[in-house]
Amino acid sequence: MKSICSTALIASLILVATPAVAEQGAYPPMQFYSSFSKDKLLEQLRETQQFANLDNEALGSAIVIRVRHQTRMTAGGSAAALSSAVLAGSTLGLLPVVSNDDLIISYDVLVHGDKIATFEYIENFTDADSMYDTNINELEGPALEWAEGTVSMFLSEVGENELIQDLIEEYRYYFSTSPVVADNADE
Repeated sequence: MKSICSTALIASLILVATPAVAEQGAYPPMQFYSSFSKDKLLEQLRETQQFANLDNEALGSAIVIRVRHQTRMTAGGSAAALSSAVLAGSTLGLLPVVSNDDLIISYDVLVHGDKIATFEYIENFTDADSMYDTNINELEGPALEWAEGTVSMFLSEVGENELIQDLIEEYRYYFSTSPVVADNADE
């Protein structure tokens, strides 16, 4: 009786410890992080079959999808920002500060903390803000709409990336719930 209980306990531990791949087309469980619109991006990605196992609470996951945004000032943008900042300062903030920056959205795929692939999307935006605006790094308006629309571009590129596909294939080889059949090419 004691051996039956211990066998059942070991079997249940093996089932719990084995990472689950929901479907053959779904990627393995991955952690998700985003510097903007986290819930909306996560929902858009989860709607696809590949990212059905994506979760922002999958802490300790070997694979992480990290989405971040940054801006890079253009040459014309720095001249416009300087002159408009001088004008805004001289009018005590009545005139806005105009900036022209490239918005860069990066989708990084990390495995055990090492970046194995990056997908970048760049678009130029001009913005006029009050010099008293404290939310200068937040995305809003057309920039936010464009940034949220980069999910479709990421999905088309990640499906064609050989390194990512090799990673998924290796994960399925080691953590598949179905038995692996040996290839007998010598016979």
